[in-house]
Amino acid sequence: MMSKGGRVFTILTVFFALVAMAFLIRWDKGTIHLAMDAWHTGTSPTFFKYWTHLGDGIAVVAAVVLLLALRRSGAMVISTAVTGITVLVVIGLLKNVVFEDVDRPWGYFEEGTLRLIPDLEQHSHKSFPSGHTTAAFALYAILAFWINKRWASIGLFLIALSVGYSRMYLNQHFLIDVFVGALLGTAIAWLNYYIFSSSRSPRLRSKLF
Repeated sequence: MMSKGGRVFTILTVFFALVAMAFLIRWDKGTIHLAMDAWHTGTSPTFFKYWTHLGDGIAVVAAVVLLLALRRSGAMVISTAVTGITVLVVIGLLKNVVFEDVDRPWGYFEEGTLRLIPDLEQHSHKSFPSGHTTAAFALYAILAFWINKRWASIGLFLIALSVGYSRMYLNQHFLIDVFVGALLGTAIAWLNYYIFSSSRSPRLRSKLF
């Protein structure tokens, strides 16, 4: 059974995905990305270069450490860690086996088409889906499911969404990579939440330490 916080987060994610799909039905991913890139011309990438790390492995580790420090339940702590590991495995398979040849913006467009982001390594391949977006939505969704507060869920969703936006702003991914990553990450979080919240193990229901 999904918590109230989980429902709020999931509804917002699905709404975002539907809006993204509507754009992609109307325009191709390249046209959308070029429009976004032109809109960002002249802006500073400094903020998003750091903000995007809220969707990587360091963020997951930090969240687990924080939950341990706050002495949250074993189910919450372990499910958050398992969610991060699940994302790592799933994204690794999708990017390196299933969709290995899908180009990122820098491999898709001719050289000189996109803004050059200073001091940022630009990758050309393994674009689908966005790993950072998947990790961000998985992490902040699992937290939203456990915290189970409406406004906390909205805030956590906005953090995840902004990580996805940063991936497009930094020319690392297309919109389709981001919205699929959002759905995938939320689904991974829901699965782990369902498994651990359904457990009757006294160890999981109590604090780990």
